[in-house]
Amino acid sequence: MKNLVSSMDDVLPYARLSEQHAEMQSDKPMQDWGLGITAYQSFFEEQMELFRLFFWPEFDEGKRLWVGKSQEFALSATKTEIDIMLEEFQRTDSLSAKPSGIKTTNLVLAGLDQRWHYRVEDGFHDEDNAFVSAASVSSGANIACYSDTIDPVTFSHAFSAATTRKAVGLFDFKPRLRRPRPYQMAAWLGYHDFKYEVASTHNHKGFHPSFISGHCVLGILRGCSIFESWLNIGGFSKAEFEALGRFMVDYGDRRVLGGVHYPSDSVGSWVLSMKLIDKIFDHKEETKEFASNAIRKGQVYNVVKKRFEGKPGLEAQFDLLESLLAPEQRAEERTA
Repeated sequence: MKNLVSSMDDVLPYARLSEQHAEMQSDKPMQDWGLGITAYQSFFEEQMELFRLFFWPEFDEGKRLWVGKSQEFALSATKTEIDIMLEEFQRTDSLSAKPSGIKTTNLVLAGLDQRWHYRVEDGFHDEDNAFVSAASVSSGANIACYSDTIDPVTFSHAFSAATTRKAVGLFDFKPRLRRPRPYQMAAWLGYHDFKYEVASTHNHKGFHPSFISGHCVLGILRGCSIFESWLNIGGFSKAEFEALGRFMVDYGDRRVLGGVHYPSDSVGSWVLSMKLIDKIFDHKEETKEFASNAIRKGQVYNVVKKRFEGKPGLEAQFDLLESLLAPEQRAEERTA
């Protein structure tokens, strides 16, 4: 297949949002943002500048060009990421593997692979038997595969309810940056063996710009919301907190395994999530530590840690993330 792009001038932005997706935009912050609309708008623009600098340029519709320092490395970094995705996830068929955090003793649920979870997290309801039906009835109910003691109904309700409180408005980054999806860039760059999977034949959400990863940032912020509520309630075990951490990171990781997000979409989403914890959570330090530990155990994070080193643009993204996940450790490394 012929390579159709040789510079960022050749890269087309993701198409304008459909009417349905445009309705997901919001000019208001999440409910738990208590600093006022002006402060939120300033925060949003600061993150936009950070993203333009480290991750992906913004598309200027009037000038019909990409704007931001990241345009200098965006194309080469994207090629590197597609190579990484092929080597680490697609050629190893990662979606057919079972999530590493599965702790249920139910043999039916324990046997479900990443592909099943990927589909459920996009709205697929599996009615094959009573066990899988209960674990796929709504977003978050598949926590049943991670723990025998977390009630999936209560959890899924809390997981969904946390969106309005913690994540409204974050979709607004997508139409500003308009990053093409990995499968689009792979086709333009001549990769004939790159694949992506539609999570559900009835309801696939990955038809809008790639950056940031909605599932990734929602997984972290929703999960941290539940973490904070569990701290307040008390009585939850170490194993249950571990299951929560695994699940909330896997929720975003599976989008990379499915070929609909780049690893750097997750890195940027983790950066944003860590910054938001300081703004919209009460137990800030405990929540940041919980999120940091969970992210660092994830599959995509560990691939990024291994494969982004020494890569133009990508290494700086990982360094930025690490400065937020473990600021004291990072400072010690730089002075050593």
